[in-house]
Amino acid sequence: MNIRVVYQFEGGAWHISSPDIERWVGGAKTLTEARKLAIEGVEFCLESKEFTIDEIFDSSASYLLD
Repeated sequence: MNIRVVYQFEGGAWHISSPDIERWVGGAKTLTEARKLAIEGVEFCLESKEFTIDEIFDSSASYLLD
């Protein structure tokens, strides 16, 4: 199962959400931490480790990825 996770950078922090998991959000100070929380959060919501995360970076984060 593929789960889309949207990453946004705002106010000095990373915010994560998914259009595939209703009312699921998270936040972290670093992208590495946000990615870890995304995996843990999706696993918790689905009660499964059988998924792949498709990362989507909001335009607010694009300059940080260069």
